[in-house]
Amino acid sequence: MTYEEMERAFEFMAQHEIRLEQFQVESEQRRAQFEVSFQKKMDSLLDQQAKNASDIMQLRSLGMKLARTVAQSHRELKQAHLQLKEQVAESQRQVTESIKGVTELQRGNEIKLNALLTAMARQYGNGRGRKTS
Repeated sequence: MTYEEMERAFEFMAQHEIRLEQFQVESEQRRAQFEVSFQKKMDSLLDQQAKNASDIMQLRSLGMKLARTVAQSHRELKQAHLQLKEQVAESQRQVTESIKGVTELQRGNEIKLNALLTAMARQYGNGRGRKTS
């Protein structure tokens, strides 16, 4: 190999070494930028996950409160239903008693009316009553 060829070879190697070093520097910069970007994204995801966990806890708490409220309302409605059922039964009993009383009074009035009509029929002879002049 001639001196000139060796010099070109060295020059070629030197240029490629410079390019390799530039490539390594650029690669390191890209890796550093990637790490920063990746860390920001991870931080953002972790923050979002923490917020989601907090929201889920709040929803669970609200769900438990709602469940307790529904259970309490159900108990109160059941109790009110029983009370209303008892009141309706008592009202029906009172109405039935009142109807029995009215029926008995009506029977008594019918007996008295029949007795009055019989007495009047005897006295006046079924419409052929005596004339008093």
